[in-house]
Amino acid sequence: MEKNIQFEFLPITHNSAKIIIPKRFRDNIWASKIGDIQRSIENVLSTNSLIEFNFTECRWVDPLPLLSMLMEMANAKKIGHEVQAIFPQGDKGSKQSENSWTYQSSPNRFLLFLAKEGVFKEILEHNISAKIGNKALDHDAIKNCEFLPALPSYADSKFIPVKLFE
Repeated sequence: MEKNIQFEFLPITHNSAKIIIPKRFRDNIWASKIGDIQRSIENVLSTNSLIEFNFTECRWVDPLPLLSMLMEMANAKKIGHEVQAIFPQGDKGSKQSENSWTYQSSPNRFLLFLAKEGVFKEILEHNISAKIGNKALDHDAIKNCEFLPALPSYADSKFIPVKLFE
């Protein structure tokens, strides 16, 4: 039986969990709940449990929560859980009226960020099962995300690729 772990509410079973990443995954939300998620992965779930990290509704993520979730996915995999990450499908882009908005309804800016920051590459490096929409994450999917119709949120944003070390 699967239970959802949301940042507002944290029920769990011994054999599966679904962590739903909020639409705006900011530092304050992360700080209030990451400990509960870490304890659940380490102590509550039995080994070989399925843990789904569901990013399908997420449109913005601050760097610290993003790195933390990546570390939790890699750690869960390392200690014997089956880990799956699900991301939204790219689309035609934001409405023109949203182009200057930080928070857009299109997932393209979020996917571009994950691709350019190296997050998707690290997911592959750690053998984490992942999908963008209904397609498996692979190098071609990452390349496609780098060319989605979107612009970074900040005019002078610099992408520094993520790298996890054991």
